Amino acid sequence: MRHVSGHSMVGVPKVQAVQSIIGDHAPWAEVSAFMEAPRTPREIQERIHRADIVIDTTGNEALAHSLAMVSQDIGKRLVSGALYRGGFIARVRRQALAGDTPIHQRDDLTRYPVIPAGHDSEDFASPQLGCSAPVNNAPPSAVSACASLISQVAIDVLTGRFEFADEVIEVYRAIPEPPFHQIGKVGRER
Repeated sequence: MRHVSGHSMVGVPKVQAVQSIIGDHAPWAEVSAFMEAPRTPREIQERIHRADIVIDTTGNEALAHSLAMVSQDIGKRLVSGALYRGGFIARVRRQALAGDTPIHQRDDLTRYPVIPAGHDSEDFASPQLGCSAPVNNAPPSAVSACASLISQVAIDVLTGRFEFADEVIEVYRAIPEPPFHQIGKVGRER
C-alpha cells in the first residue's frame, strides 16, 4: 500500500504514507496513525477502542492472534489478510459476526486449512533500509489481488452484507498440497 503513494512519500514512514493515501482517496474517513507497535493487550485496546473496524495487513501471525483476542474481548470487528508462499496464496480472515470462529481459535483444519510452509526460494525476504518489514518476492499482481480481497471483505463487514465466509483463501499459483493445488478460491461458501 505504501508504494502506491509515489515518489513524494519516499522516506516517509509507512503509517504516515498510508494515512495520507487514505486521506486523499477517502477524506471522510478518520485515520489514526501510530508510529509505535503496541505489544500488550492494554496497548492494543487503547489503539482500537474507537475503531469501527480493525484491519490487520501485517502478515504477523502473533499480532493477528493478539488483535483477535483483544477485538473479541471489546467487541470490535476484525479483518486480517496476508499473502503466503511468496505471493502464491492469499488468506483473509473475518471476525465480525457472532457465528465467526475467533481467529485465534481456528483449529478445525477442515474449515481452516493450514497453508504449508514453502521452500526458501518462495518465501525469500530481504530487509530494506528504512523499513522495519522485509520485502518478499510476491508479484505486484498478487499484492494487488490480496489488497482487493481484503478491501472487499472489509466493505462487506462495514455494510453489514456478510456475503463472504469468515475465511477466504485464494490461490494465485498452485502448489502440490491439496486444497491449494488449483488456482482459485479454496474451501467452503458462506
